[in-house]
Amino acid sequence: MPQSKLMPSILDREITAKADDAFGHQDFANALRSLIESEHHQPPYSIGLLGPWGTGKSTIKFLYLKDLQDDATTSSRGEKEKSTHQDPHLQCLAIWWQQ
Repeated sequence: MPQSKLMPSILDREITAKADDAFGHQDFANALRSLIESEHHQPPYSIGLLGPWGTGKSTIKFLYLKDLQDDATTSSRGEKEKSTHQDPHLQCLAIWWQQ
């Protein structure tokens, strides 16, 4: 069935822009970042985002990674500056879902 014929309520996709966060997942992404960047925790990390299908795990991952990407700011001369976040231990952020 073409996607245009599907009911929007059954479409489950990770968001592609921070403005699309209609359910407040940014708060969870901020908490994840706080946990990872806390001086009280040392890498390596094992962090799981667990929840039923469609609860926003991939969205939280997107928002967290987008925040890291946005850390690179533009200087007054229009040049990109390096991000202050440098974590060589963050190799992979995987999401699993449970039924």
